[in-house]
Amino acid sequence: MTAKQKIIIALLASLIFTGCRAQEPPKPQDMEEKTEITEDTVQDTEKEAGVHEETKENADQPALLEPLKLSGKAVGIEAHIKEVKEQEILISSDCDDFPGAFAVEVPESVFDVSLLMGGTPVRIVMEEKEGTGENTKYQARGIEIVQEQEETAASGEEVPRLSPPSFVLGDPWSSIAASFEIHPGNYNWNYKDGDEMAGVIACGVHPLDDIEREKLKLPRYNGMEAVIYMLSTDVSPDMLIINVWDAEDIGNTQAETGAELTLYFPVSMLELEIGKVYEFTAVWAQEKLEQRGFYGDAGYTLVTE
Repeated sequence: MTAKQKIIIALLASLIFTGCRAQEPPKPQDMEEKTEITEDTVQDTEKEAGVHEETKENADQPALLEPLKLSGKAVGIEAHIKEVKEQEILISSDCDDFPGAFAVEVPESVFDVSLLMGGTPVRIVMEEKEGTGENTKYQARGIEIVQEQEETAASGEEVPRLSPPSFVLGDPWSSIAASFEIHPGNYNWNYKDGDEMAGVIACGVHPLDDIEREKLKLPRYNGMEAVIYMLSTDVSPDMLIINVWDAEDIGNTQAETGAELTLYFPVSMLELEIGKVYEFTAVWAQEKLEQRGFYGDAGYTLVTE
């Protein structure tokens, strides 16, 4: 990708905001009501409640501006730099779900470490390189310095979100303002209903079940193997797990995943490939129930051609 393309993508990313199987859903507490529905009967209850008029949380959560490569096994966290030594950095995780200090090798092609110093807040995507446990070393895939953001107060009356939000994919290179929407299949959703709690469970299908699905047809730009798509949603999840299979695995629910990425911060750009099955498992933390009025997890499936 050229420097010009990266600048264009970063500008586009600044205009939109975005992180049942892969994650054990949190157990709802004090439930007034729990409804079970199937994927075929899931309706867009958000429209009935006028949820689309609410203030979007994403304005306070800028996403990673570099395209995320969906391959191999990697984790993305927010952290602070503790030490910089040549092409290796020592970071301290700011993520409660992925705590610890980690030694990370940074290839010159990934990031200029001379821009880092002790105390610098970063978002980093990294993969295991060698060792196990406390001695594990990582290699960086992408690093972004986190800029301080002014806190903005939410405005308007809180409207309960009755089901998980959809994900929207858009092609930043296309002259046609078209988008592809992915609706949740499996989910366990809990929300405030006055002074009580209510919830809903949707039981969908496995991402590799051989059923009729709407597929995202990827364009071919100058023979590129991967195409960059913008990812957005109304409320960024606190954790996003992405699993990837070959489309040839459809029908074999026991097939091993070809890639697994776990992200603890929002991401706005993905590199998608033709002939793949992507599963997104999003988690909205129960600890933020008072702030948001809801919590839960949801699974989304995308098939490309």
